[in-house]
Amino acid sequence: MAVKKIKPDAPPITGGRLLPFNKEAEQSVFACALIDDDVAYYVLDKLQEDDFYSEAHRLIYRAMYNIKARGSKEKVDFITLVNALEQKDGIEENNLQKAGGTQYIAMLSNLVPDTSNYENYVKIVREKSILRQLIHSQSDIIDRALKNEDAENLLKEGGEAIYQISAASYRTGLVGVGDTVNEVVEEIHKRMDPRYRFGLPTGFAGIQDITNGLQPSNLIIIGARPGVGKTAFGMNLITNVAQNTERTDENGKLKKYKCAVFCMEMSSPELIQRMLSSLGQVPLDRILKGNLNDEDWIKLHKAKKKLAECEIYIDETAAVKPMDIFNKCTKLAREQGLDIVLIDYLQLMEPDKPAENRTLAVGSITRFLKIMAKTLKIPVLLLSQLSRKKEDRADKTPQLSDLRESGSIEQDADVVMFIHRDGGKENLGENTRSEIIFGKHRNGRLGVVPLRWVGEFVRFEDDLDDPKTRRAAEIVAVPAGVGTAPVMTNDYDDYEDI
Repeated sequence: MAVKKIKPDAPPITGGRLLPFNKEAEQSVFACALIDDDVAYYVLDKLQEDDFYSEAHRLIYRAMYNIKARGSKEKVDFITLVNALEQKDGIEENNLQKAGGTQYIAMLSNLVPDTSNYENYVKIVREKSILRQLIHSQSDIIDRALKNEDAENLLKEGGEAIYQISAASYRTGLVGVGDTVNEVVEEIHKRMDPRYRFGLPTGFAGIQDITNGLQPSNLIIIGARPGVGKTAFGMNLITNVAQNTERTDENGKLKKYKCAVFCMEMSSPELIQRMLSSLGQVPLDRILKGNLNDEDWIKLHKAKKKLAECEIYIDETAAVKPMDIFNKCTKLAREQGLDIVLIDYLQLMEPDKPAENRTLAVGSITRFLKIMAKTLKIPVLLLSQLSRKKEDRADKTPQLSDLRESGSIEQDADVVMFIHRDGGKENLGENTRSEIIFGKHRNGRLGVVPLRWVGEFVRFEDDLDDPKTRRAAEIVAVPAGVGTAPVMTNDYDDYEDI
């Protein structure tokens, strides 16, 4: 649902209540810009024409923009602003009079004694603009709700409208490295302590070594042909994260990771049966048949206890849309917290809006999920099928071009991992050697991680027969506190000669 632009001089809404605006703040923004040309640049960067309620102020903003758009060193002052307003603007003429005339511009020039509060004036104008957009977008939803339109569609469209307003309001400017370099170095310094070194724990030594854990804001694609173990691997990662007991809060109390799973192919009971099999190492075939011996029951109840203590939330809605996922994740993050999301799988998702073809639809989905990962500051695991053309090559090792509806998928992803097994799904024997191939890693190195597929327990395990995996396991198993960095002073000049 597109967010409708609200008219600058819109009439009162239901009940005679005026839309939020602050005339004095809008006037003060221009007053500061007329005093200090640097403020004019700030105003043009932080605000847009539609942020102003008054039509006169919208015209003044447009004239300021036109002055700076000429590419000259011309400053915004009383003379240049009046001149810009007098010039024809498309088919519009006499903008100076519509903006209040020379007397009004002169009044603005003398409205404030200095520019010390210009940032606060800009903030007020922006906040009032957001409030008006929210009122306008949701008043449309209210009108349609009173007409008894479909409730589910209205919920989705209302949420999408709010998300678009939120995304539009998130504006950042150019930031000098001097403003953030100290923070970055402090963060690097923390990583010398293993307690702060990694992202979310994967439970696989080789993957942990390459990625330093699943990183916040990353869109991570896990690709494989059908039947090779996408869901199993994804759920292994989720249960490994959820079971981790190394994270504590500021009081030293265990802080469990919160995980959300969106599965469009399997039901919640089916996923839970798989997790019980994997955690308890009870053959899934016996669980499905109810053919368990006494030892199996003991393992199953232990697995049940472990799983019950995990904070995993499952949604089994079919053909879910990106906005649905975002709304549900935002709600969960607000109420319980959220650390990671798994989506199984991309080709079963529907775009929020119809697209000309499936490639464009998939592109809109992956772009949205990347934005979601960045907005919520969590890793998003997205499972994806590989195309059949992989099977037609002599070398069946997966590559980025094998991603179905490729292009935008690999472009939006921060990490792409392929699950590869010689012989594909035909080679599903117990303890089969598999590989996780890193096809893309935006912030790190590529590599191949050997794993073992234990089919009866629906789980992947580290292949500790591989020397690289053993070395990786030694690296990631360093106890907390070992290698803790020396205390650093705030004076970085102390380290110039090191």
